[in-house]
Amino acid sequence: METMRHPIIIFVAAIIAISANGQTSTNAPSHTQQRRSTSRDFIKIEITANLTNDFTAAIATNDLRFVGYMGYSLVVPGVKNFYSRYEKSNGVKIIDGTSDVISPTTFPAGVAHHYAAGYNELLLQYLKAREKK
Repeated sequence: METMRHPIIIFVAAIIAISANGQTSTNAPSHTQQRRSTSRDFIKIEITANLTNDFTAAIATNDLRFVGYMGYSLVVPGVKNFYSRYEKSNGVKIIDGTSDVISPTTFPAGVAHHYAAGYNELLLQYLKAREKK
């Protein structure tokens, strides 16, 4: 019986993982709702990504999340008061592949920082302009 326990645990874990991935959310954002962050909001960007084009596309869908990247912890460059002012209202999308661990598959931290800082600067300007209205 001991030899059967491990395959059963693996089978049950696989069923749980499959059913969790297959669930549909009824809270999907519409174009009039602001998109909010979840713990799995990772974005894939290319090293040659155009942050201005990406920002324009995000604003068109009312995606007001900041961009961050993973180092030792989450870094949201250019947003000094992110956690106190913007974390709950705007959230963050994290550049996929970023980490403080250097490996062949790690997204370059310098590129991630440059992209996120420029993107966040545009978003801060946009939010300030909206507040004035």
